[in-house]
Amino acid sequence: MKWLVAVDGSEPSNRSIASVGTLATHSDEVTFYKCYTAPSHTMNFRDPRTRQSIISSKDMKEMDEGANRKAAAILEGAHSLYLQQGGQAPSHQILEEHRDCREAILRAAKTANADTIVVGSRGLGIVSRAILGSVSQYVINHADKGTNVFVAH
Repeated sequence: MKWLVAVDGSEPSNRSIASVGTLATHSDEVTFYKCYTAPSHTMNFRDPRTRQSIISSKDMKEMDEGANRKAAAILEGAHSLYLQQGGQAPSHQILEEHRDCREAILRAAKTANADTIVVGSRGLGIVSRAILGSVSQYVINHADKGTNVFVAH
């Protein structure tokens, strides 16, 4: 079985990693996937009156690099937790910058030929989900037919 484990450093994500550590067998393959969005792609750093940038390109680059380092640390932590939980299946890691991580998770699962996508769910209420969106719900609703989706709460 091929597993794609989407990680974000949250407690539900860590619970999903622990589950995979105990469920995956020697013959399985586990891919840990961390998607992040660079600040330069999501934040508007322009003065609304002049449309001039209010942050230097150097500072913007540093912010993006900081986001990349944080994401890489989360990914490495996920792999370490997997090994601590007894994970023995061969595994590798993918770090990707993308504007829409929901779609990126589905694309990564397809590319990896994953049989199972594993995501954590923070248990947002109905109002929070409506405002913020739910990555786990999106993955459940849009995963290819025949792909299992395992959600840890």
